[in-house]
Amino acid sequence: MALFEDVTLGSVASSTLLGVGLLVAAPLLLPVAGAVVRPVVRLAVRGGVAAYDAVADLVTTAGEELNQMVADVRATATTVPMADVAPYIICSEGTSA
Repeated sequence: MALFEDVTLGSVASSTLLGVGLLVAAPLLLPVAGAVVRPVVRLAVRGGVAAYDAVADLVTTAGEELNQMVADVRATATTVPMADVAPYIICSEGTSA
């Protein structure tokens, strides 16, 4: 509010005149401001939608890759005998299984 007080110099008359001037100028200034702001907002929304699509595609691809890795590990786990894996499992006290 200090900025508004600096513009009006703290006078009631100048504050009133500024308010009336803005009230008269608003119908002329708002369409111009809308014409400038609307393309910027549309561009921001379009960018947000593009970012969402890119992230959704990335998540889908990552999920498919993870599913493929899990399927590969499960297929490998069923073909490798447990006797080959067991010596590498470390139990407590540093002994192997």
